[in-house]
Amino acid sequence: MELRSLTSKFKKLRVVFLCVVPLIFLCIVWSRHNVCFETNDEFFLMSIVAGYRTGIPSHDAMFCNVIWGVLISTLYKITGLIPWYTLAYFIIIYLSLIVVYSLCLDIFNNNLVFGTLLFTWLYLCILCWYTGVLEFTTVPAFSGLAAILIMSKERITASSKIISIRFVAFMLCYLFAVILRTDVSYLYVVALILYGTLLRIIYGIRTRKYVLAGTFIQFSTWLVNYIYIHVTDWNEFWK
Repeated sequence: MELRSLTSKFKKLRVVFLCVVPLIFLCIVWSRHNVCFETNDEFFLMSIVAGYRTGIPSHDAMFCNVIWGVLISTLYKITGLIPWYTLAYFIIIYLSLIVVYSLCLDIFNNNLVFGTLLFTWLYLCILCWYTGVLEFTTVPAFSGLAAILIMSKERITASSKIISIRFVAFMLCYLFAVILRTDVSYLYVVALILYGTLLRIIYGIRTRKYVLAGTFIQFSTWLVNYIYIHVTDWNEFWK
């Protein structure tokens, strides 16, 4: 009974750390440095989906998949008082960092000290800059990274409920990775196949469903965008 109680307390403590530590890092960066876009293209894209120029939010997100444009422009149609474009970026980055931190804890067998130190090193040396300078190429990279790391968690034994939650989280992360920047989205499926194959060879993990799901998401989102471009005036624009 006492062991079960300690296990329950540790799980709650782990969840608290996972939610709080990445948020602390982000709050420090966002409070001490002005968050900005990497290029003027980013502001132009935001202006389109938010309707800043015309007064009417549009789903024509140009370099992004039309699915992303529909999602964000719909939110702006509900209310323009909330900066949905940048808020969506913040949420994607934050949730992706939670996944990265979770893997750091897994590497050290849930040792909060060493896991947090590894995450701190990764954040300060690699990820920090890209959480303060936003760009529609790097933000989906966070989501794509999270998707692939979630797949690697299959080597950890868990209940069927947890496995199902992982898979849903993987599909959502992968979806946002491929719809945010269509030109480079193929890189994610290549990385997914290569990493999935390595996990299969090294750890014997069954990654087939992840690779198939990622490939399906990749193809279906491309197909939707392709059909949209070729049945609207955007076909002439791209020519």
